[in-house]
Amino acid sequence: MSDAFLDSTALAARVLEDRDGFPLLLQKLKSYESRLTSQYVLMEIRRGLIRNLVFAFNCAKNATEFSQVLAKVEILLSTPQRHLPRTIVQNLRAFFQSIQHEKLAKLAAQYPDATLSDYQLLALTSTLRLRIRNWSRNSRSLVDRVINEVNCYPDLPPIKQVGDRFDAQMPFCETLSVPCRLAEFLQHHRADLERILSACSQSCQDAETVDRIKAIHTVLDRPEAARSHGVCWDLGDAIICLEAPLGADVINNNPRHMDAICNALNKRSVQWR
Repeated sequence: MSDAFLDSTALAARVLEDRDGFPLLLQKLKSYESRLTSQYVLMEIRRGLIRNLVFAFNCAKNATEFSQVLAKVEILLSTPQRHLPRTIVQNLRAFFQSIQHEKLAKLAAQYPDATLSDYQLLALTSTLRLRIRNWSRNSRSLVDRVINEVNCYPDLPPIKQVGDRFDAQMPFCETLSVPCRLAEFLQHHRADLERILSACSQSCQDAETVDRIKAIHTVLDRPEAARSHGVCWDLGDAIICLEAPLGADVINNNPRHMDAICNALNKRSVQWR
């Protein structure tokens, strides 16, 4: 039996407890001896998905109508974000739609004088609170081991609760007292990076891939540029696949990008959904 290396789309399903997808992920993982991920993946989830859940929760606490929260979240998700891959954006939209169309009989029984929008806001805040707190307590519960070859945020800052709101801010890695080793890691894997560049150049040319190609060219010319958080974000899937151990299957829901990168590294991309 081989090992399973979980990317950010797999851990996103754990955070959101996707009713359709999460059971499929758990079933897929039963066939593996052990489950791994990287600190980079945890950081990507923490800075991207969790921060967006906190944003939505705080919006809901200030809102008087459920539609106000949806409008603000949609504006946020429509803005290009390096730290929030397209697949996770789709999962987030599905999550909010599930709240919008959820049967709210239990809440209606508890609060008979409330409006439908009131029920939806209550359902949203209670669900988001649970997801945010569960992440803080159980971020590593789905894996047996976390790899950190690039020394990415050895200690991820916790989600803080301030009154009845959450604070998900975290410092940029350039300001940390212990610097990451991404530049050295990519130099060590320079030949692999060149193979990824070739594979990406021949694959789908969406905006994410174009940015990744530019970032690879940048670090091949100037290795120290890898420490820029913008370049680091654009290299995301490449870093994740490079850190995945040889022989481990990279479990993901993003074959559009991961298949080409894994093939370039002689690793197997396995779609779980």
